[in-house]
Amino acid sequence: QPLPYAGSRWAGSPAAMFGQRLKARIAQAGGVALSASDSASNVPVLHIEVDDFMQTFSSPGNSAAHVAVRASLLSGRTLIGQKSFGAETPASGADAASGAHALATASDTVITEIISWLSTLPTAQAK
Repeated sequence: QPLPYAGSRWAGSPAAMFGQRLKARIAQAGGVALSASDSASNVPVLHIEVDDFMQTFSSPGNSAAHVAVRASLLSGRTLIGQKSFGAETPASGADAASGAHALATASDTVITEIISWLSTLPTAQAK
């Protein structure tokens, strides 16, 4: 049964939090993460749709984080590649802090997979 955490607040929407973490990791990996308002031409655009970003409870004391996204790399209107990614990470408890930590870990797993996938795509076609 979905219930809100009393007194817990999120830093942003799941998509915003995942996107911010993804941009930071791409920059750390030596890539460039431009915002939509940068209006650069001839640059592939990565679209991310967050399909699942939740903490589920198997019992009152056990929970796990689930993150699933769909990534699409586009050059103009040409689809270069599209793939779904997902991860499940057990949480250390059944509270908001444990869930947030597990969601961050699951997000990092998915982001690592996305960056690896991006490195396999034919970026020369994106120019």
